[in-house]
Amino acid sequence: MRSSLAAHVPVDDDRAPVADLTSAALTDHPLLRAEQEVFTAHQEEYLDGRRPTTSRSVDQQLGIGVEVIPEMTPYVVAAASVAVQIIAAAFADSATAEAKRTIAGWIHWLLHHNKKDSTTKGLPADLLERVRQATYDVCRQMNATQEDAEVASYAVVGRLAAASAREAEQ
Repeated sequence: MRSSLAAHVPVDDDRAPVADLTSAALTDHPLLRAEQEVFTAHQEEYLDGRRPTTSRSVDQQLGIGVEVIPEMTPYVVAAASVAVQIIAAAFADSATAEAKRTIAGWIHWLLHHNKKDSTTKGLPADLLERVRQATYDVCRQMNATQEDAEVASYAVVGRLAAASAREAEQ
């Protein structure tokens, strides 16, 4: 079952794995949960690389001020996008239109599958490290502080690693 946050992005949309991973990272990371509503309200803008035009109303919707929780959602979206690109590159030998749908479905399945009948192995540690470094770098390129880049990077990689570990145990 797809998360309710990413449910309106069709699975065959190239942005679906980014939406799913962003949603999962925001939900799972305790420092980022409050931004889930921001992502839900402005998902199309974030996925298209735009910041919401109504930052003040977003803060009011959440009942917080900009000083309390900095808007990390753009960093998490960028980090998730890079993570999806790296994972897709790992499947480059079969990078066809069918492979894109397969990767999107696999990422979705990895994040949402709970059954113990799996034969899929988790992501290798070296791939997770490449994802972590690249997601950190993209956030720093967006002028995120070192701490914010680490939070966004670890939120995305942590979600992938947890799903991978769960599958490796089964």
